[in-house]
Amino acid sequence: MRKRRGNKSGWIERRKRADGSIDFYGRFRVYAIDENGRELPTKIPAVLLGNSRQINEREARKQLELLVKDRPGTQDQPALALRFEDGVAKYKEQYLKNVESSTKRLYESLLKNHLLPALGKLELLELERDYDPIQQLVNRKFHDDKMAWWTVKDMHTVMCSFFQWAGKKYRLKQNPAHFVTLPKRPLKPVKKLATPERLAQLIKALPLQRATMVKLESATGLRLGEVQGLKPDDIRWEEKRIHVHARWDEEEKDLAKRYKSVKSTASERVITLEQEDLDWLARYLEKYGKPPGNFLFRSRSGTPLSRRNTLKRVLAPAAKKLGIEGFTWHYLRHWHGSYMAARGVPPEDLRKRMGHASIITTLQYYVHVVDGQARQAAKVASQLVPLRPEEAADDVA
Repeated sequence: MRKRRGNKSGWIERRKRADGSIDFYGRFRVYAIDENGRELPTKIPAVLLGNSRQINEREARKQLELLVKDRPGTQDQPALALRFEDGVAKYKEQYLKNVESSTKRLYESLLKNHLLPALGKLELLELERDYDPIQQLVNRKFHDDKMAWWTVKDMHTVMCSFFQWAGKKYRLKQNPAHFVTLPKRPLKPVKKLATPERLAQLIKALPLQRATMVKLESATGLRLGEVQGLKPDDIRWEEKRIHVHARWDEEEKDLAKRYKSVKSTASERVITLEQEDLDWLARYLEKYGKPPGNFLFRSRSGTPLSRRNTLKRVLAPAAKKLGIEGFTWHYLRHWHGSYMAARGVPPEDLRKRMGHASIITTLQYYVHVVDGQARQAAKVASQLVPLRPEEAADDVA
């Protein structure tokens, strides 16, 4: 008996009959990947391809190639009998534990509430071959469940991240999430920001501690966690700057780990302040004191002021009375970026001030048209070619 061996493409076995004819048998192995990423080869029993009275060896080889091609786990594609939910468990254990805590919370929430209920029982290899279940999930969440476009986008980002990780660990050939078509992004409603005069009225209506927080955030564009994480030692009085290097993560369950470094390299920065803002901070510290190592805006327990309680009990009611719509802590960061851009601050300087890694983030998400800016743009455009109607030539008959 002579064998023609192949690698993962299989081989032909020739078995001689009593009448002198030869039966051609196809043999091949399948390769499975276990949950730890190890390759487990398994030999498949011989498959009769035909007898030499009907086919020759070349035709038997073609039949074997078709058989191997259609069989999961052969050639260069190992089979993966692993369900999506099992892969996600490994993904959370090995990958998500190393990412930013806020990102981890978002990913885990989307996986638990949306992805696992819909895709959990499906095998990864099945999803790799046919991405329809993922596409149908995206369509259903947006069109039927009326999920916000940005949430659908985040859900898609989680799937891309998971399949990219699974591709390296379990040797998937492609990322099925890359073939999914997202719904068309709806037009964002125009964000109406308060005028500087209206924001000044809000600050005057607040107690000194909360007023100082709002004044500082509107003057610097700091993230709220960065404001909460400030300490008196971070103020460089002689240089007229604030050193932003830490933040307070209120969502972290372990109280001892809530004070942590800023979220990225670009987020660590030094922000220049006007003397007026420094005088305001000096007045605030004169009243509230500045014990070494303590937080600038602290509660009675010594931890930073609660973002939710401060917003719900103090800021939101005061803003509502003044007609400021949609006021949140993050509103002040958008307000700062928009009015800085409107006053002619160069985009690159604004990017560094706000702590963004990319200028696209600054311009696309944090710069809005403010009152009077559109009218000013129209005036400038009209004056580029200052002609009156009567100066135009008469129509030619």
